[in-house]
Amino acid sequence: MDAPNRVYALQRPLMPSCMSLLYPELVLGLCFIAWKVYRWHQERLENPRSLPLPPGPKGFLFLGNALEIKKDPWLRFSEWHNYGDVIGLTVLGRKVAVLNTWEAADELFNKRGAIYSNRPPRILTTKYGGWDFSLISFPYGETFLRQRRFLSQSIGAGPVKSMYPLITKNARALAGHLIGGSKDIQSLLRLAGTANIISMSYGLTVTLDNPKWVEHLDSVLQGLSGLGTPGAHPVDIFPIRNFLSRLKDCCLIISSCASPKLGVG
Repeated sequence: MDAPNRVYALQRPLMPSCMSLLYPELVLGLCFIAWKVYRWHQERLENPRSLPLPPGPKGFLFLGNALEIKKDPWLRFSEWHNYGDVIGLTVLGRKVAVLNTWEAADELFNKRGAIYSNRPPRILTTKYGGWDFSLISFPYGETFLRQRRFLSQSIGAGPVKSMYPLITKNARALAGHLIGGSKDIQSLLRLAGTANIISMSYGLTVTLDNPKWVEHLDSVLQGLSGLGTPGAHPVDIFPIRNFLSRLKDCCLIISSCASPKLGVG
């Protein structure tokens, strides 16, 4: 009875440690293979004729151009104007076409919008940021077109004329504050813009004496900007990252269940 017990004492700490070293490599390898298969399938669906990307800067291996556009991407795009109106990029394996001029955007999104209009997935913004209700987060499709039609019926070129008295009232209030010698021009401009938006949307009055709605709107916009560039977060590019934490917990449970069985005998 003593010998088996000694073997059990030696084997029990070794096997879980080996498995714990093996799990990260195994999980990462499976994730990489799954991602490669997913990207290959997506590219076949999105580009069945294997057409090349427009000209653009060369990327770095797997990262592509991700490190070059992580902050203020619009400034970087303007520096690449020599590549043309449409620039081709690669970001972590995803192919991206950047429309660098208004003419290119108008040609592809307005005149040929049924072919080219779409948006990158925004998992971070919608699922975790709570913006799944917003028009800015909808992918191009039936829901997006219906919501945009409703919005146009409310504040389109025709319906917005009924808002002229409200806009005029807020513009006069802004002019009065500016004439009065107020030096905080930025806050007054924000107040005027917020007053129009809140009044049109909810019928509430926003004044200098009641600035809470300005503070609420600033808080919302700061939270939205804190989510980063839509479609550029690793969670947007690698949706499988959503399941990594659960997969880690699952591996720990399997390891804890398997450990006692390894020493049996």
